Amino acid sequence: MVKIDSVTGEEREMSDFALSYLLKMGLSAEKDSLGNIIAKNNGKGDPLFFSAHLDTVSPGKGIIPVIEKNTIKSKGNTILGGDNKAPLSAILEALFSTKTKRKIEIAFTVSEESENIGALKLDYSKIESKKGFCFDCGEKIGTIILKSPFYDSFIIDIKGKSSHAAFPEKGINAIKYSSDFIKKIKIGKINNSTVLNIGKIKGGSSVNTVPEKILMEGEIRSFSKKNIENTEKQLNAISLDNKKIKKNVKIKRENAGYIFKKNNRDVQSICKIMSKIKIDPLYKSSWACSDANIFNEKGIKVLNLGDGVENIHTTSEKIKIKNLILLTKLIKKIIKDF
Repeated sequence: MVKIDSVTGEEREMSDFALSYLLKMGLSAEKDSLGNIIAKNNGKGDPLFFSAHLDTVSPGKGIIPVIEKNTIKSKGNTILGGDNKAPLSAILEALFSTKTKRKIEIAFTVSEESENIGALKLDYSKIESKKGFCFDCGEKIGTIILKSPFYDSFIIDIKGKSSHAAFPEKGINAIKYSSDFIKKIKIGKINNSTVLNIGKIKGGSSVNTVPEKILMEGEIRSFSKKNIENTEKQLNAISLDNKKIKKNVKIKRENAGYIFKKNNRDVQSICKIMSKIKIDPLYKSSWACSDANIFNEKGIKVLNLGDGVENIHTTSEKIKIKNLILLTKLIKKIIKDF
């Protein structure tokens, strides 16, 4: 599967492969116009949900996988694509090799690496499950992500007035007032649960022109809905020392956050399953978002578990074969005992 190019936005061949594989296993499976796949077996009872995403980051074209010292990695000039094809392969193998009467539902999504577009546009009317698992965490197998943040993006538009640089008194320099704006906000870790970052600034047209407009783009992440909303209010409330300057702040909720407590019934259940196959549970919080954020927001209580992939999103990405086998074993045990 890692030989099939599937960088975000170009997952068609990977989607076709996964769909064909599921159909050959006898599952009922369909693909939507984006390339998302929803599949089901003929089981009974309360369904259990599994998910993985089909896309990879770049450089992810022409991947040549190699095996060295019982570890799968790329040749070194690309990623491996273990994020998320290691869990994808483990889910397929677990389904193929496990006989179960339990109803299983699968969602393989596209464009997870780009704003979770696939999961956001999935047809949830076709999914019955109320709980399940995804494995989109480049951590040790046994890792349970208890917290993932609310995530908002923002664009701040500072508009002044252009003029020739020789006559600055006729213009209003948007760069100057953008700098003043930045000085009035706290960038980085605001508190233990909230971070704010400005990652892009663009504007200006030439060195001999007073710049009229500056756009600043950034994000806020917080484990607390109250904290992220307070931070948004602070952005909107900042005033600049020139009434002729126009400031516009646009904020977009990209992902809702979620929190599972250690004593949550599903968390305790997965811990017991892990202990049966000698996996030590490890609780973690993650500043990253995944499809699990979307699924939880849509009412499917999905736990995101470690997949054993190392150095994700880099040309050093790798996974030990024993971890790929262990991940498959864990999914099989979840199917039987959860």
